Amino acid sequence: MIRRLSHAVGIEIDLGEVELDGNVATRYAEAIGASTPPALGADLPLGLVFSLRGAPAPDVEFTNDTVSVHAGHTITLPRPFTVATHYHLTSRIAAVFEKSGRSGPLTVVARVARLRDPQGSVAAVLEDQQIARWRPAANPAAPAPHPVAPAARRTTPGRTANPELHRGAGLDLGEVIAVEHRLAPCPQAVLRYAQAFGGVEPLFVDSAFARSIGYADVIVPGPLQAALLEHMLASHLPGWRLEQISLTFRVSVIASEAIVLSAMVIGFDAHDPLAPMVLDLTLENARGEGAAVGTATLRHQHNNSTTPTR
Repeated sequence: MIRRLSHAVGIEIDLGEVELDGNVATRYAEAIGASTPPALGADLPLGLVFSLRGAPAPDVEFTNDTVSVHAGHTITLPRPFTVATHYHLTSRIAAVFEKSGRSGPLTVVARVARLRDPQGSVAAVLEDQQIARWRPAANPAAPAPHPVAPAARRTTPGRTANPELHRGAGLDLGEVIAVEHRLAPCPQAVLRYAQAFGGVEPLFVDSAFARSIGYADVIVPGPLQAALLEHMLASHLPGWRLEQISLTFRVSVIASEAIVLSAMVIGFDAHDPLAPMVLDLTLENARGEGAAVGTATLRHQHNNSTTPTR
């Protein structure tokens, strides 16, 4: 499936300096559909790391009879992520391997990118996986897009009205932090995001192409799905700082389809004020399938502990 690697596996390449100012943060907020950009001086969303890196690098050229998608990622912040004059970006292909999926053989390209602040310290680590598979035969009879009712089995909103939860009081394993029913971003929103952040894969921007290979419409890129989950956490847990988010994308999400976002506590020690909180994250599609699943690690903003990098 791979025609050419731009750089050998394990070779770290220098992608230069990237600027991160208020305009970049505002542009990112608009691209993910957030109502307001981060406040000046506030911690920035982890998803901004994708916008700073741009298209996956080092580049991998796949053969013409393949289609590739974002399969999953982990973003880790050793310290608060804030506006800076510039960050320095490096990246490498960590591994290339094959495996079998529901659609047949898959080729996986794993990359690791690092952002370093002006002092040279690691500010963020992005580990992501790109999957390529053989392109299915054209299917002109693919269904038209049709948003349907959200999955009925998730109907109870999280107890986010209790301000004590934001301070860590009363939290317990199994606590539902949030459940949100909404529609996935529409095709126009997906296009804006893809154009802004280097993801112009035909599956994201060309409805006719997506339908020709069996999808109802363009699909929502994994990083944009992750941004929806991250925005939900920021809305429901304003007293907490997100240190790491790790997601796997199992099933494609179609633009404008009904989805359900949820977050539940799976790790928390109420007796240790320095302990992080770990959440189970799920994004369900209209059929009730776990399209995106993973975890988030948060720490109360009054604590100054950091997460070690890998």
